[in-house]
Amino acid sequence: MVNLIMGKKSRKDINKNWEAQLKKTFDPENEEKPANFQDEKDISYDLKNIGFIEGKLITKKKGVGSKSEGVVYYILPIDQYSGRWDEILVRKKTHLWQNDLQLHPFVGKVVKIKGDIIETRSSITVDCVEISVKK
Repeated sequence: MVNLIMGKKSRKDINKNWEAQLKKTFDPENEEKPANFQDEKDISYDLKNIGFIEGKLITKKKGVGSKSEGVVYYILPIDQYSGRWDEILVRKKTHLWQNDLQLHPFVGKVVKIKGDIIETRSSITVDCVEISVKK
């Protein structure tokens, strides 16, 4: 019986220590935001591999039936990437349920996207910096 009581006391002590540590870790005064994420509208990217991709911009629905239902933007390449990829994900700068104001006017058109191209063995993504209608 004494061991059980001692065991409970030690668990309470552990919980108190854990809560104190948790308060230190997530204290709003200690919270520091990285320089590139201080404002939601002022997001800057560290661009590594700037290039151009030409193709038709399309959208696909994602999260149908959920609160975060929205569109995802893809480009169907017609340039040097068309031999390797059927579609390329175009990363947008808004939440999933919001239309990207930069990309949405160009849906269904053949465009030229300037951006950071991230290509791996299994996927390719482009962070759009600039978009224009291909002439």
